[in-house]
Amino acid sequence: MIEVRSGDYWVNLNITTPSIVLRGIDTGGGRPVLHAGSSTAEIEETVGGTTFMTEKSGGTAVAIRADFVTVEGFVITGVTWPRPYGSGEHNDLIGDAGIRVYSDFNKIMNNTFVENELTAIGLWNSSNNQIMRNTI
Repeated sequence: MIEVRSGDYWVNLNITTPSIVLRGIDTGGGRPVLHAGSSTAEIEETVGGTTFMTEKSGGTAVAIRADFVTVEGFVITGVTWPRPYGSGEHNDLIGDAGIRVYSDFNKIMNNTFVENELTAIGLWNSSNNQIMRNTI
């Protein structure tokens, strides 16, 4: 189990380990907020000794690629087309989403999806998933 405390987090999580529980815990500052987008910058180019950085943003907040994963108790926001364009997985059949599911027997519950341009929860080639008590 991974417990995430109140706060703001810029993420593009890719869960590949089965049976993980990712639980948001309100520690007095509200439920943790997952902002879709990288928390790091990428080197765009170096010209004449100057390095230009580009911050990645948008994309998917949480991709679930393993079975029996639970994601609960978060506010998920900022799901947009990845910037710079072409830096995310937006060309697949689901497109970007707050939570994208590619596996089976997962639970997505008690999350709130706000201020997103794209899909809240996307499912692809998956079965027996439970999606409960989310606000979209």
